[in-house]
Amino acid sequence: MYSDGVYSGHKSGFLKYFDSVLNALRKKLNVEEIWIGAIMGSISKSDEGKIKYYNAFSFRDGNEMLEKLEPDLIMIPNSQEYLSRSLLLAAKFRQIPSVILYSGPPSSLKTNVLKTIIIRLIQLRSFGRMFFKKYVFLIKTLFGIGYSWLYIIKITVKDIYLLLTSLVTEFKSDEADLYVCSNLAWEEYAVSSGINRNKLVVVGEYAMDHVYEKMSHLSKSKSDKTEVLLITSAVVEHGIWKPSMHEEVVTRIVKALKEQVRDIINLKVKIHPTSERLEDYRQMINPIDPTIEIIQKGDLLSLINQSDLIVTYAQSTALLEVLLLNKPIIMMNMLNETVPYIEEKVVIECTDTNMLAHKIRDGSYSEIDKDRIQEFVKKQLYKFDGKCGERAADHIVSLLTRYKRT
Repeated sequence: MYSDGVYSGHKSGFLKYFDSVLNALRKKLNVEEIWIGAIMGSISKSDEGKIKYYNAFSFRDGNEMLEKLEPDLIMIPNSQEYLSRSLLLAAKFRQIPSVILYSGPPSSLKTNVLKTIIIRLIQLRSFGRMFFKKYVFLIKTLFGIGYSWLYIIKITVKDIYLLLTSLVTEFKSDEADLYVCSNLAWEEYAVSSGINRNKLVVVGEYAMDHVYEKMSHLSKSKSDKTEVLLITSAVVEHGIWKPSMHEEVVTRIVKALKEQVRDIINLKVKIHPTSERLEDYRQMINPIDPTIEIIQKGDLLSLINQSDLIVTYAQSTALLEVLLLNKPIIMMNMLNETVPYIEEKVVIECTDTNMLAHKIRDGSYSEIDKDRIQEFVKKQLYKFDGKCGERAADHIVSLLTRYKRT
């Protein structure tokens, strides 16, 4: 299994949905997890003798990696970036089955070419060294498979074009054997991108299986004040915003809550468990109020359940958990972006912090359309029954069985 965000505790965040699938697979097969990452140490290590971790760059290319590790299956999340593609291409060459697990909604981010180029330049400034390291790894993998110079030049030109015209990395090529989609939107997006429909299956949002299991055991403590949870988003790390844009939005929100409604609210901040840095938020928030609790590793579902209002400024899978618990969401759209949650009217849009403070003071934030939310959640999750991981595992076992027969 490959993902950039692999280190100790990595499955406490977005990648926890892998366990929903893996635990179901363990009921059918003897499973050993081998995780590949780009940001770990240079040597391999094990976790309780069950999980092995390797840095991708401790191997010459994807071919050497698969030759030495001898996996029976390649599994990666959403993105088909350069290390992912290296593994998929090497797996195809070595006739090792591969699957991509898609979770959350497909990206709806639309930008023109100029804005895309500006964002890419910002990304290169911060992550350029890693980007080129990954692409060299891909080229080495292609050479190892036996592709010619001419083919590699064509692929490189195509990748440069895609890099400068789109921020989306999904379905730019069709190298996996199975695409497991969490909802119908992913399937439609894949088909429109030219993916073979026979390789696509829709099983429901496995990232929500743990939510289904926990919901019946949740309870909320009473509070004299309105409990507000600010859920952040890795908009800088994903190359969507400049760091200065992100800092301005976060500080303006926190200042407004501190200065205008501090007498009637308790504020907590929940940041991304893997992609964001706690130190960055402390630098932003501590000068405003050092007593504000900033949480990175806490249980998100419990934090949402204890809250009366969720405030955020970008879409994320976490918001689906909020909607499942029927908690109101205020979406701070201070940069006038296109956000599906706003378009579908399942959140309250605020374009400035005065509006935010006003809605908290008059209590209008609690006016939510439960029927509309239920319909939106159904469209996003496909099925919410705690068995999405099981359905994904069934399809993966079928894929492995087909490979054994050939």
